[in-house]
Amino acid sequence: TTVFVGQPLDTIKTLQQAGESKAKKSIATIAKELYNAGGIPAFYRGGFPLLLGGGLMRSAQFGVYKNSLEAIRSFQEGKTDPNNYIVGCIDPQVVL
Repeated sequence: TTVFVGQPLDTIKTLQQAGESKAKKSIATIAKELYNAGGIPAFYRGGFPLLLGGGLMRSAQFGVYKNSLEAIRSFQEGKTDPNNYIVGCIDPQVVL
């Protein structure tokens, strides 16, 4: 989501910041010129590495979460006592 929404806005912002300081163009003018020059793909130029990196990072997060959850459940022998939940921050599943 970040790449699909943020990349076009970041591209426009970068072009605006890189423009001449004497005559700053509006966001709408830059977007129109960018679209005329390259269509929709021009807004996503350079976004593939961000998309790939984000996908790899999220995959690693889910993998670590799954393996951690399996380790906790095997340590607790599949039992989770709701009475052990005093406060979320000291939940035995989180602390251990």
